Amino acid sequence: EKETKFDNWLIAGDRFTDAYQNTQDSLTQPALVQKASNAYQKAIELNKNSLDAKTGLGVAYVNGAGSPMQGIQLLLGVVKEDPKNIKANLNLGLFSMKSGQFDKAIDRFKTIIAIKPNAEVWFYLASSYENKGMVDDAVSAYQKCKELAADPSLGQFVDRKIKELKK
Repeated sequence: EKETKFDNWLIAGDRFTDAYQNTQDSLTQPALVQKASNAYQKAIELNKNSLDAKTGLGVAYVNGAGSPMQGIQLLLGVVKEDPKNIKANLNLGLFSMKSGQFDKAIDRFKTIIAIKPNAEVWFYLASSYENKGMVDDAVSAYQKCKELAADPSLGQFVDRKIKELKK
């Protein structure tokens, strides 16, 4: 607030977002979501074309700072303007999973994988395939996740998951 520059508001929004996404405190979370929303709104006032600020604000809306549909519309607007926007596609994919729209989630995760594949997105893709009953695709995606993961415990989890799917 002392140095009201776009970059400062965007960084503040991102930090509040990290905080509310990582807290287990259900009393603190709504306040952090609101602070993230306010910071992104200030950033947008200073740079109306910032896709990062619009993405952050959209995610904050979906997580309780406003209307979830308003947040989805903001994220869809970002993807319309930049179809390869990783952050917007990731969040739209995750929100699609939460609402049981696994076909949409699969499309979002495939978009990200084509640009910047990583273990996390392969995991989400595998889970989406699994929820659709697409066992072979799920197994392949879980295997790709395991190849890219640096975490041995994730590898063990994926091995168990694959074993369950192949039964």
